[in-house]
Amino acid sequence: MKSVIHVGMDVHSKTFSLCAYNPKTRTYSHQVEIANDPKLVKKYAYKLLAEADDLDATLVFGYEAGCLGFTLADDIKKM
Repeated sequence: MKSVIHVGMDVHSKTFSLCAYNPKTRTYSHQVEIANDPKLVKKYAYKLLAEADDLDATLVFGYEAGCLGFTLADDIKKM
């Protein structure tokens, strides 16, 4: 069965705070604060997928609904 990993993002003008939650294992992991750079979010996502038990895992991103969050969401969708 394909697993889902949820990624929560707190978006600020200079940094992003990210944390992953795996409902299958009921664990939080990979809590990081990175520079405000969508390419670093992509790198974070690839790291999560590489470490996932399920090679077909799906990442689901959640972000705050402010102007910075919408901008980041658009950047992620373009990747």
